Amino acid sequence: MTIGVAGDSISEKARKLHFSSIVVDTHDDTTQLMLDPKFDLGARQPKGSIDIPRMREGGLGAIFFSIWIPSKVTGPTAGQKALQQIDAVREQVRKHPKDLVLATTAEQIRQAISACCANTRVSVFAT
Repeated sequence: MTIGVAGDSISEKARKLHFSSIVVDTHDDTTQLMLDPKFDLGARQPKGSIDIPRMREGGLGAIFFSIWIPSKVTGPTAGQKALQQIDAVREQVRKHPKDLVLATTAEQIRQAISACCANTRVSVFAT
């Protein structure tokens, strides 16, 4: 569920709760955009709604980047396209080591957040 709320209309109590929690985006389709070699997750993007500046502003602690292949693509081609998307996610993590860390478990999210001065890096999953 997505709820749009102006930043100044959130109570201070809600703001403190949000920014003291591990906030997780459980499904993001930005992976398709990452296939473009010019795409940079580190810059605010005019297309889409996820980039590192927005992740920081929203206090995002972890994100699951969706690996999606159209149903008409099957067999080895589908596998190859999935691997390309996974590599694109990993490449963004490599390009932004101060902002992103690859995580494959909940414990790795906790470690990344506690080791990095509370929410300075976003844990990334490719699902």
